[in-house]
Amino acid sequence: MNYSALLVMVMSVLAQTPASPPSADGLKEAVKSEAHSESTSDAFEKRLESIDTAMAKVVDVRADFEQRKHTPLLKKPLVSKGTLITRGESVRWDTQSPRRSTMLVGGGQIQLYYPDDALVEVYQVGGDAKDIASTPMPRLVLLRSRFDLSPMSAKELGAPADNPHMLGVMLRPKTQELRRHVRSVEVLIDDSVPVATRVILTDAEGERTEITFSSVRVNSGTKQEEIELRLPEGARVSHPLGTKPSEKPPPESSPPVPEVPAKNTP
Repeated sequence: MNYSALLVMVMSVLAQTPASPPSADGLKEAVKSEAHSESTSDAFEKRLESIDTAMAKVVDVRADFEQRKHTPLLKKPLVSKGTLITRGESVRWDTQSPRRSTMLVGGGQIQLYYPDDALVEVYQVGGDAKDIASTPMPRLVLLRSRFDLSPMSAKELGAPADNPHMLGVMLRPKTQELRRHVRSVEVLIDDSVPVATRVILTDAEGERTEITFSSVRVNSGTKQEEIELRLPEGARVSHPLGTKPSEKPPPESSPPVPEVPAKNTP
């Protein structure tokens, strides 16, 4: 049962324990309300299953993105723009503005390349974060093992009120490890594609990062070499968190996932 349905059921139980016996009309309304809650929950779960089945057929994705990072330290959000390519278990973000960079996620690590500095930073990702970061399109069974999923208003996430293909989903982390980094994730999904068209991530400190995708194309024949990060000769490689690929992070202290973006990059 998702969080929304559980909350409605708890409120329904509280509402049905008044000081005096409820009227016949009151009982009818209570039964109708509970039936509506179950119907809404079932519809939400069926849509998620349908989207998950469709996502299983997606081999690659291309899209443009715009990211806005809101922080209390700045009056205006930090805005970055670029392109996204995914194939298999890898996802590559190429940022064109305000500063050129490339982020490659896959194989249990994140590589951040800054061509103007000829520098690549490598972060090893472990634990729950590794499972989520290792694939650009996590399957439903994986998401449910890490997050509580509940429906939310697609219109609230910026979708047109008359578009029946848009589904809003709220994800809240279940594990303490994920809660150290993420407070919530709001996702707007276009089930006609099917991909997320907008993602809003709120971190543990309350800072919000909004990513909007446009010009989305699926199964366009992306080749593996388009995903690979090819470094020029002489490029410096840095491990900012001190954990190299051959090393294992200390127990219960997996290094935090670097923010997306890092240095104004996704």
